[in-house]
Amino acid sequence: MANLSLCCWIFIAQGFGHRDNPLVADMNEVAQRAVALDPGDSEVVAVAALILGVSGDMETGLALVE
Repeated sequence: MANLSLCCWIFIAQGFGHRDNPLVADMNEVAQRAVALDPGDSEVVAVAALILGVSGDMETGLALVE
């Protein structure tokens, strides 16, 4: 789930689509779901923090980093 949200971000960052694109519109929800499934996995938490931070939810991203 975390890697799926990362792929969605790459889709946007590389200019293939916009955040409003239905293919990637649920990127934040996917990242949050990944953390909910395995909050003890540091790689999942790191990827989710990145995705949430760059997509506008900086407070949640920072909380995950801490």
